[in-house]
Amino acid sequence: MNLLSWIFVDKEHRLRRSLTLFVWGPIQVLIGFYLLHYVTSFVFGFLNGILDAEYFVHNKITTTAVTLLAIAYFYLMALAKVKEAYVGQPTFLGARRKEFVLPEGYSLILPWPIMGYSEIPVQPTTTELKDPMEILVSNQDDTDTSPLPTSQMGPNQRLHYQVRMKISMSIMWEVEPQKILSYTAVEGGKTGVEKALVEVMRRSIREKAQHLSDTQVLTGQTVFEEAVRAALKTPLEDESGMTLVERLGIKIIKVQTTKIVPSSEELTQRYERLRGEDLDQIAETKQANHVADNLVDKFRSKGVTPDMAFLGALAMTKDARLVGVVGNAGDFTKGQVAAGEGGK
Repeated sequence: MNLLSWIFVDKEHRLRRSLTLFVWGPIQVLIGFYLLHYVTSFVFGFLNGILDAEYFVHNKITTTAVTLLAIAYFYLMALAKVKEAYVGQPTFLGARRKEFVLPEGYSLILPWPIMGYSEIPVQPTTTELKDPMEILVSNQDDTDTSPLPTSQMGPNQRLHYQVRMKISMSIMWEVEPQKILSYTAVEGGKTGVEKALVEVMRRSIREKAQHLSDTQVLTGQTVFEEAVRAALKTPLEDESGMTLVERLGIKIIKVQTTKIVPSSEELTQRYERLRGEDLDQIAETKQANHVADNLVDKFRSKGVTPDMAFLGALAMTKDARLVGVVGNAGDFTKGQVAAGEGGK
């Protein structure tokens, strides 16, 4: 069997079509002819013995009939035609075999019912999340400190809120020719592969999103795609040491995050309002810091003491919100340090 596999099966575990059609085919017909000739000779002898006569003998007619029957059964009925973009998984007495697969086009196997085959699609397939993955995220990532209650928040501290997001993803994949036997061994076939890929996408989204803020999630298409790719290439926790892609016998063509949006129209409007306020507050804070730094620098250039430099910056600031921003403890210390350096 190993010798036959070496001759008739290539490195990708595909049956060599030309050898089966033009080498194995004639050999199989010849074997079939001698087998049928022996069987018919036995039957003729048995009938002649019963009838005590020589009515049944092999002649040109019977030999021709046996030859045609051998060609019809051992060649024509042994032809297997696999459609384009498919491979054939052979069966022996109804049971799947994993030694080789049939390429597209005509090949020759053992005649029915000894052997058969089932067609497996190998063209690129896209597996999507039928129901978008819903996650709850906040406007703070896992590096932020725990938010204070609203009543204890400072003027420049960001309002904490949460929003439920929907994330849709897809994976485009195809069967890897070198791993075709792994693919055919997957329980459930294509359905089993798609189930495994959907589970990877959901797990990767869930694990990655818990470390991200709402802004990072909304702009995190690449982040989620990289997380899925990493999960697919991570060795499984078994003795094989294979990755999930290798175990499934597939090749990943593309991982795509198709949509990231709040889970409802009402939440979308609420989120846009909160997000707008948040962005306005961030912009005001940056502007305040920039103006304060410029004012302190100007006073430093005049040789003003640190305390007077800071008070001068406050006095020249007409925006009450800016005063609140500059006047918090953190920026006050920064102003003292800056002015102190200028007075040296």
